[in-house]
Amino acid sequence: MLVRVGHSPQQAEQWATGIPAGVRADRDHVTSFAHATTARIKDRSRQFPQAVHLRELAVASARWAAHRS
Repeated sequence: MLVRVGHSPQQAEQWATGIPAGVRADRDHVTSFAHATTARIKDRSRQFPQAVHLRELAVASARWAAHRS
């Protein structure tokens, strides 16, 4: 996830517009995906609190979902 490695959600989405799937993606579907991904990763990070990478992904995905809202 680009946001996890230091890119802003805006930068990550700008990158995505450079690939065909990013161009064709329905905006509402992308927003739904961002929120669903955040919920799933947060759930997994609670299940495995020792997994630092999951906590980092949860923070990054929450930033992305907040950007989409």
